[in-house]
Amino acid sequence: ITVIGSGQSGAEIFLDLLRARPEGAEKIHWLARTQAFAPMEYSKLGLEHFTPDYSRYFHALPETARDELVPRQWQLHKGIDADTIAAIHDELYRRTLHGGWPDTTLTPGVHVRTAGRLANTRVELHLEHTQQGTRSRLTTDAVILA
Repeated sequence: ITVIGSGQSGAEIFLDLLRARPEGAEKIHWLARTQAFAPMEYSKLGLEHFTPDYSRYFHALPETARDELVPRQWQLHKGIDADTIAAIHDELYRRTLHGGWPDTTLTPGVHVRTAGRLANTRVELHLEHTQQGTRSRLTTDAVILA
């Protein structure tokens, strides 16, 4: 199963799949365009971005300035609650005890270029790693867009 999305929904789905699957029976991929699976910026200063004053300031900026600014603010709206990200870490760690392995792949910094069905039962994703400029393919049984 492949989960796409690094926000709270993607994290909750990934965690639920990780906890619910039979050990070793199912591989899970977690993909994201963001550069990391990171906690949401939830400090008082970070929350200032959601005040009416900041909203007026932001919307008064030229469109090119807003377009440049938004990607740098991803942790304000695409981050993960600290409890959820800690639970994911703990679950992955638990699965490594006694020589086990979580059989998961977490890949931030990738863009899904295209997706298509293979033989009516699988999905092939064409990926591009944004920093490395490399392309790859991932074949999976199911895709969850979060």
